[in-house]
Formats: sequence, C-alpha cells, structure tokens
Amino acid sequence: MKGRQLQSKVDLMAVQPLGAVLRHIRRLANAQAAQSLPDRELLHSFIGQRDDRAFSELVNRHGKLVFYVCRQVLRHEQDAEDAFQATFMVLAKKAESIRKRDSLSSWLYGVAYRTAMKAKANAAKQNPPMNQGNPMVPCEPPMEVALRELQVLLHEEVNRLPEKLRVPFVLCCLEGKSQTEAASQLGWKCGTLSGRLAQARERLRHRLISRGVTLSTLLGAFALSSSAASAGVPAALAATTIRTALAFISGEAVGTISAQALSLAESVMKAMALTKCKGGVILALAAAGLVTGVGLAYQAFSTKPAASADRELPRRQVQRDTRTKIAEPKEIRFDQFGDPLPPGAVARVGTMRLRHGSQVYCLAFSPDGRLIASGSFHGELCL
Repeated sequence: MKGRQLQSKVDLMAVQPLGAVLRHIRRLANAQAAQSLPDRELLHSFIGQRDDRAFSELVNRHGKLVFYVCRQVLRHEQDAEDAFQATFMVLAKKAESIRKRDSLSSWLYGVAYRTAMKAKANAAKQNPPMNQGNPMVPCEPPMEVALRELQVLLHEEVNRLPEKLRVPFVLCCLEGKSQTEAASQLGWKCGTLSGRLAQARERLRHRLISRGVTLSTLLGAFALSSSAASAGVPAALAATTIRTALAFISGEAVGTISAQALSLAESVMKAMALTKCKGGVILALAAAGLVTGVGLAYQAFSTKPAASADRELPRRQVQRDTRTKIAEPKEIRFDQFGDPLPPGAVARVGTMRLRHGSQVYCLAFSPDGRLIASGSFHGELCL
C-alpha cells in the first residue's frame, strides 16, 4: 500500500513539470504566431476577443518608436515614461475607431507626439523654466541641447504632414523599414510609396529651409539619438504599460495607474474627440453651403432673363465692354490689422502678427503698452 502511494506521488511530481513545460511551449508558439501577424490582424484580434497577447505584441513592436518620440520631446525620464504609458492607453481605448489599421505606426506616432507635447506644457505650468527638478541629464552639454532641439523640430514638422505622406516617412525614415517592406505592410504599390515618400521629403525640405535647417541634418540627429538608445524600451516599463492599458479599458484597478499617465490619456482623447467634432461641423457647413449654392444656381438658371440693354447694343460694343472689364485690376483686400488677404478671401479670423510654429511660452509688454513680444518653445520671437 505504501509502495503504491509512493509511486503515485512520484508520478504526480513527474506530471507537474511536464505540464509546466507544455504550457511554456504553448506560450512561445502563440507569441511566435503573433509576431508574424500584421498590425491589422493584431488589432482585429484585440478588438474582437480582447486578446492580451495581441496587444502585448503591438506594444513590443511599436514601443521603441513611441518611446523615442516621448524622450526626445521631454527632458524628464518620468515624464517620458508617463507619456509612453498614456499613448498605449489611448490605443487600447481607441483601437476600434482606427480606420487605417495598416498604418498603425503613423497613428501611434501622432498620438505619442501630441501626448508628449501635452506633458511638456503641463510641466512648464508646474515648474518654472529656470528651476526644473530631476532632469533626465543633470547638466547637458551645449551639443546635447542643440541635438535635442533638432529632434523636437523634426517631430514637429513630421506631425504637420498629411497622413498619406506621414505614413511612408515614419515607416521608412524613422522606423528604418525598406520601401519594399513598407509597401507590403500598407498594401501599396512600390511606385506609389516611393512617390509619396519623395513628396514628404520635398515638403519637409521646403519647410525646414525656411526655419534655417536641412532635412539631412535632422535625420542625422534622429539617427544619433536612435543609436544612443538602441537598447529600446525597458522590459519593466513595457510590462507595466501593458497591465496599465488593459486595466484602463476594463475599469479595474484604475487606482494603480499613474495619475499623470491617466490625466494625459484623458486629455489626449478629449482633444481627439473635439477635433473629430470640429471636422463634422466643418463638413456640415460645407454641405449646407453646397446645397445653398446649388439652390441659388438653379434659381438663377431657371429664371427667365429679362430684356436688357445689352441685347440692343451692337456686338462690337458688347465685346469691347467685356474686354475692358477683364482688364480692370483686381482689388486687394486687407484684414483689420492691415495684412493682405489671400486671393478670394474676404476676412481673416484672428491675426497673423503673433503666429508661431509652436506653443507660445512667454509674453511681455513694453512700458508704454504699445508693443507686445511673444516667445515660443523653440526660441522664435514675434513683436
């Protein structure tokens, strides 16, 4: 009897390690299968089945780019980690609303940039610029400061690109994919991707020249930062981000989420909803204007023309009057501050006088109150 009990214990001890090994092999197989899936299918699996492995693969796949953006915009390590977590919290919450799921890299890039800029604005409000505590680098040399400013400038201009141009630029120039890989991922023809990538480079080149920088310089700055941070996302941060995002969408254990990351995610989602609402209002106004214009045109064409004096004029006289009218110089319109308006515009909402390429950082008035000076985060000054 004792021999049978001893034998059953030995058998149980042999079965338990075997089960653990099988579970480990199954997890490895699932992870390898997830790695071979495109972003579109991973998102579909996460949305439909709340597959945690699919979301973990998305974090591991795109975390490096998101963390680069957050670190290059922000000077504090903790702020960058909060922005990193908030970006993937937004992804978990807004995954179903992403229309172009093959270009998830570009979508995450835009969210990461907006989140980091929001964190930067919050930090500027809380801490005076001359007394920022706990910097990422205690005393940065001038070269490092200049490199960081170039990196921020690159992200600012890339974020301004239209989506069809930003997508190939992010994949090829920031994530390092070949044009063939990027075209396959997006389902585009190689010629289409190559042409849009060239358009993105050309548009960036024009914008950057006006700001005194070349595109090759900025890409070199990004390459230097990428090689310096080749270690990627810390494993602990990636694991925490995955748990945080999943808890955020389930509503469980929200108290364990960083208050800063939670605030950033909610602010960015609110801004995204507001932008979507504005887009709907603009489309509604455009549709109303189109309907009104069609109605007026229909009324104009359906009304019988009244007898006019032009019919009684000789043909040569009418042609001469028409030529004279076309030759008249067009009137140049100005806004309320005396700045010229574009052709066809009748008014300008606001002013061009204090417009910056980035957020306004400080304001100052002259003693007589007749002049105002504004400065931006990138050192631009307007009077």
